Amino acid sequence: MGRIDDVLVLSDGRTIGRLDHVFKGIQNLVQGQIVYRLPDEFVLRVVPGLGWSVTDEQQLSRNFKERIERVDVKVELVSAIPRGPNGKTKFVVAERQQ
Repeated sequence: MGRIDDVLVLSDGRTIGRLDHVFKGIQNLVQGQIVYRLPDEFVLRVVPGLGWSVTDEQQLSRNFKERIERVDVKVELVSAIPRGPNGKTKFVVAERQQ
């Protein structure tokens, strides 16, 4: 059985799924995670690779906004993305009640 993708519901009722492609094409990225915080506010957690630059950050933000319009998005550089009790990293985390 394949992986089940997370589906997010935005404040205007839009449903969003399949967000993994926002990280594609970012060359200096080790790992990424999408965090849905407040209504229509997202944080892209990034473990940067060597050579990470403002250009990478801008491209990542553009990729995200091409997929989800009319939301706020911030890039947060981190040294590691936490693993859950099962030892796996969750790709999309909803920190708010939907």
